[in-house]
Amino acid sequence: MQQRFLLLVALKNVSATVDATETEAWQKLLRVMTHEIMNSVAPIASLADSLGRHLQQEREKYRQEPETAPDPELLRDIEEGISIIKKRSDGLLRFAHFYRNLNKPQHLLLTTIYVQELLNSIDGLMRPQLEEQGVELICKVLPQGLQLHADVNLLEQVLINLILNAKRAVQDRPKPQIVLLAHAENGKTVIEVQYNGSSIPEELLENIFIPFFTSHKDGSGIGLSLAKHIMLLHKGSIQVESEEGIGTLFRLVL
Repeated sequence: MQQRFLLLVALKNVSATVDATETEAWQKLLRVMTHEIMNSVAPIASLADSLGRHLQQEREKYRQEPETAPDPELLRDIEEGISIIKKRSDGLLRFAHFYRNLNKPQHLLLTTIYVQELLNSIDGLMRPQLEEQGVELICKVLPQGLQLHADVNLLEQVLINLILNAKRAVQDRPKPQIVLLAHAENGKTVIEVQYNGSSIPEELLENIFIPFFTSHKDGSGIGLSLAKHIMLLHKGSIQVESEEGIGTLFRLVL
């Protein structure tokens, strides 16, 4: 141009295209896997529902014959356990149905969620198995009335996957600890999952969200891919930081 050579550089954000390609890579396999999950979980949900009804009938009987009633605290524990099984079974069935139809337009079941209630639910579900392995679980929400708009079942699944990964990472630490911290930041809601376990090597950080990539011999490489996909459906993001000797932090931004 005017006897001069010009170098033209065009920049384009291809992250959306990369994400779509990643999703396509594993959606076919997931449809097969979710079919098997639904076949296994449906009877569990049905059984939990039946047990809940039987428990109610027993409560009615004990009201009429209080001298034969067992420990009330025991009944409450059983009722709470059945409720958790039923809730997570229903959540898993919806989760499986959701991913079995990944090739179709997806409709999130968006509701207003009180983050404190969300973390209480996760705490009730995960604390018993964490305490069995000596892992301390800490949940904090600031401010207490923090809310967000999301699909609660899918968001629970993301947090469960992250906590299970954290549990594996901290199992060899002298004082294993997992912290769930939710707070508001620049008009958005941020949920952080921090743990003081083994760090993720820097050369692997860019790969952990790739479908089927795993550095563990017993890992599937699906959990973090699903977490990322769920966050993208919510028009949110998932970020990770990891440092040797300190631990790892996952940030869910909604």
